Amino acid sequence: MATVGTTVRPVSIESVPVNRDLHAFPRVVIVEVVAGCNLACAMCPEKTMTRPRGLMPLALFQRIVDDIADTDPTIELWMPIMGEVFMHRDRVFDYIDYAKDRALTSVSLNSNLVLFRPAWIDRLAGSRLDRIVVGLDAATESTYRAIRADPNPRRTGNFARVEDNIRALLRAKAAGRLPHLEIVLQFIVQEANASEEDAFRARWAGSGATLKFRHKLGWGVAIPAPALALKRKMRTVPCPWLMRTLSVHWTGQVAQCDARWDGAEYVGDLNRQTIREVWMGDLLRRRKRHLLSDFDFDPCRDCRDWQCGRSEIVETAS
Repeated sequence: MATVGTTVRPVSIESVPVNRDLHAFPRVVIVEVVAGCNLACAMCPEKTMTRPRGLMPLALFQRIVDDIADTDPTIELWMPIMGEVFMHRDRVFDYIDYAKDRALTSVSLNSNLVLFRPAWIDRLAGSRLDRIVVGLDAATESTYRAIRADPNPRRTGNFARVEDNIRALLRAKAAGRLPHLEIVLQFIVQEANASEEDAFRARWAGSGATLKFRHKLGWGVAIPAPALALKRKMRTVPCPWLMRTLSVHWTGQVAQCDARWDGAEYVGDLNRQTIREVWMGDLLRRRKRHLLSDFDFDPCRDCRDWQCGRSEIVETAS
């Protein structure tokens, strides 16, 4: 998908999704239930984040979910942005429960799975979560540790524990305990792991997991992303993230996109506004500018994450 030997292949303009629809409501709402992480990964800027970390109040989350459910329960809900949900142990299931009780049809969770405990599998089953995306990014412990290298040994992860947790989830699914849960193993292709993509595919072939491969984001200009190498003059398509997604930080403040991961600017506040009010406000003006191929404003001017909108998905049979 993305490598040549040990080199990350640059994206092509043909691989960039084109979305010119002006939706009246975001198609995906990304909610940062937790800000703060137990790891310090090379492809994530959380370790340098200056805005406060914390847990979104359940009442605020419920307000957001109610807004989605009352508008269109098929809108996708993803958690989180700059955080690991299991930093607060199993409290995240209270949030998932509420979203599914309000009949949201697509609720997804990202996790590095280090802090997950197999004892929570019954709680996970009861929550009716639709998808869990596990950030794994390696086929060997040495590569896993290289990607998650940090001077603090408590933030370097535990490859064996994560793989054990994945296999516990896969066994539970095979046994019928997690019939509705899709287990996705993510491999963010980057310089440190490019040589292991084939090994990763082989390691999890036939496991019953879905494999997801994508290029590394730059999070605006926070992280070097050399594979996102298309020239500015080649850009004629609007950013797929801006056109489809709404990013809500744990405080309820709305950022334009991942490029505003550190809260440098907010475009709304769901403590006092509806999703539609924020989506159809200044964000609409920005989307219209993109449709006119006008990207000459912050943070879009120097951001290259628009190139990274499509992932390769591989279904494996158990």
